[in-house]
Amino acid sequence: MLIAPCKILQEAITMLIAPCKILQGVITMLIAPCKILQAPITMLIGPCKILQGVSLTGLY
Repeated sequence: MLIAPCKILQEAITMLIAPCKILQGVITMLIAPCKILQAPITMLIGPCKILQGVSLTGLY
């Protein structure tokens, strides 16, 4: 008698997990372009830091 409600609970949990997995896939898809964008941004930050260092040493 106790097994039946457990199975119902298990099915409910499985049903709740499914949309989470779908959401996870969507989130992963959204993160990927951000990582691609992160690379050029990092590449742009590099020279800026070098320039900043040069301008700071130029001030002294």
